Amino acid sequence: AASDETLRELILPLEAKLARAAHKLTVAGLDPTGEHGSTAHRLAQITLDLARGFGLADTLSDDSQRRAQVTAAWVQQVKAALDV
Repeated sequence: AASDETLRELILPLEAKLARAAHKLTVAGLDPTGEHGSTAHRLAQITLDLARGFGLADTLSDDSQRRAQVTAAWVQQVKAALDV
């Protein structure tokens, strides 16, 4: 889609819609009561960015042990930020 303008015009709106829905679901999962507001929104965005990066990295090489360690550390950060 990056090099095909016609395909790009079709894909970008769908990607934006999917990204909004994923963000909304992630925020709801992280902060079901809504008490953490902008913190939950930022954590959701970082979580989704991390997941996308891991997805791309996984297509390039198997570094699952390191990614598991990074994920465990991120879980601790999220828990601390949300007082869980």
